[in-house]
Amino acid sequence: MWTSSASNIPGEPAKAPETSDDTGLAAPTAATNGEIVAAIFGTGNLVCLDMDGKTLWAKNIGIPENHYGHSSSLIIHNDKIFVQYDHFKSKSLMAFDKKGNKLWETKRNVALSWASPVLAVFDGVTQIILSSDPAVISYDVNSGKELWSVNCMSAEVGPSVGVNSKYVFAANEFAKLVAIKPGANASIVWSDNEYLPEVSSPLATEEYLFIATSYGAIACYDTNNGQKLWEHEFDHGFYSSPILVGNKVYLIDQKGIAHIFKADKVFTLIDESPLGEPVVSTPACAGGKIYIRGEKHLYCISE
Repeated sequence: MWTSSASNIPGEPAKAPETSDDTGLAAPTAATNGEIVAAIFGTGNLVCLDMDGKTLWAKNIGIPENHYGHSSSLIIHNDKIFVQYDHFKSKSLMAFDKKGNKLWETKRNVALSWASPVLAVFDGVTQIILSSDPAVISYDVNSGKELWSVNCMSAEVGPSVGVNSKYVFAANEFAKLVAIKPGANASIVWSDNEYLPEVSSPLATEEYLFIATSYGAIACYDTNNGQKLWEHEFDHGFYSSPILVGNKVYLIDQKGIAHIFKADKVFTLIDESPLGEPVVSTPACAGGKIYIRGEKHLYCISE
């Protein structure tokens, strides 16, 4: 329908930053509220377009310096565009309005992070939750004020948090898996260190928590007490995060094989389907269709 440029923006680097092959310059997921589309790139270019592909505004918010490339995705909430920007020189959470004005920026005392921000509502308060070394931190969406923080992460954090109505679930390889009770007195309810993801984010339902590892193992936990309910090993590892569709979990391994199993206390494999090329991204679902970004192609699969 349309294509739009995201280059030749004042302040962008003359030479694109070096990235790993897994990351590239377009790892972050774009965000939309149905009126605008916002996207950010490994050059630090942040662009906002209307639904016809017309550029509304574009700016460079600083060159992201890290050793893999920028990967934190954008989120739009109530016409605010949120950017997690944790890099060598500066770590912060920023909010822009749909006209490109920076509403606020909250500096963060953390290490590098490749995770993405997650929106959640607890006790009626809408908040944005970030995971990094050393803490999982929640911020007010309107002001950027820190609401609560729990020290529990370490190493190079890639997975975003998972949430249900009661807890926040954070995990990272060479750290641990934790369930956090959010709020003014936020605390860890339970923790485990047997199965830990490198990139894939946790998936939480009210009853079950699913963890997928980069070496092919997946595990299911009871969300309330951390009891491991089952574990299963596949032939290939996971960078893609599991997604919930009804009572089924869809999970695609790095080889490009989609595994569909029940979101239940017993592992029941429903089906497997090879896409035909490697996949390191997480599928998106809309209107009865699944969209998958493979290594070479964009796929749309429907009934």
